[in-house]
Amino acid sequence: MVMTQPATLRVETRALVAYGTERYEDAVTCGAIRRFLGHVGAVPAGAWVPCPTSPPNLRQTALDYRIDEAIAGRNEMEKIADILLQIAADFEGTDIVNATSFDVVNQDLAPYMPTVDGYDSQVRTRPGGAGIVTTPHNQHDPYERPALVIPPENTRLAAVGHEVLPSTRLATDRCPLPTNLGHCHLELRSAA
Repeated sequence: MVMTQPATLRVETRALVAYGTERYEDAVTCGAIRRFLGHVGAVPAGAWVPCPTSPPNLRQTALDYRIDEAIAGRNEMEKIADILLQIAADFEGTDIVNATSFDVVNQDLAPYMPTVDGYDSQVRTRPGGAGIVTTPHNQHDPYERPALVIPPENTRLAAVGHEVLPSTRLATDRCPLPTNLGHCHLELRSAA
């Protein structure tokens, strides 16, 4: 079969390819969000004041849930992209290739894109295939942290990895906070 550019396809097929490509980009973006959360989403334990009525691992549990949501979002978007692009290739009876743009990714998320399995500058499908055909890519374990390259001009993102918490002192004021487990007192801290 001959590779077909979307511009030469029927209008209906172009719509399927465009929508499928956007869902593929969403899937890769969710994968990048997972990497982003693993890198900058982990608030250091020293930034939290212990609350006797909350579980000690609540912060890590919340982060793990957000990472799991990003993985689930990636999986669902990838399934939708596979189905739509496979339908288009089967309908036209030809291989289809379409460029990706990732035009909604901001500068802070962009460095995480190459760390995602399946990240590519194009998507391809073939009739009778099994969804998106991408160039071979190193597969990462779900919680592995592949090498990340932050551009030198992105000083804000580079600083996040080397952030140092200020030393704190405990104030005497205690503010009661209602929780579903009773009351917790917030200890006010200020930089020393």
